[in-house]
Amino acid sequence: MLNKESFCPESGAEEDSGAQEDTCRLPAEIGTCHAHIERYYFDHEQGRCVKFIYGGCGGNANNFETERECENSCLRNADSEEEERDTCRLPAEKGPCKGNMKRYYFNHEQGRCLKFIYGGCRGNDNNYVSKRECETSA
Repeated sequence: MLNKESFCPESGAEEDSGAQEDTCRLPAEIGTCHAHIERYYFDHEQGRCVKFIYGGCGGNANNFETERECENSCLRNADSEEEERDTCRLPAEKGPCKGNMKRYYFNHEQGRCLKFIYGGCRGNDNNYVSKRECETSA
């Protein structure tokens, strides 16, 4: 499911950052299950992303798989938002290397993340390891 608050806006659409700001103010919640999964949450008082152990189910939306995903969702400012919008418009770029890595990029025209093959070097910033990272970071 797409996280609309942090997703690249459709052409001409305004981004609703209020819901994302509320998410980033939520406390860390381990959830109701007993798994031991390393995750990150945004600690509003510290102004940074902090590692915590997630139980695997329940919890709240302030729960990110990577520190980068957390930072991209919660540490935005006006300049970085403009830069991210530009990143969202970049095409998939394989790069000159000969690797064969499955990656995702945000296709601005279709308004969604799509797979592409990355060669392993250069390319551009519209390049994500997972579809979820693309959807929450782009």
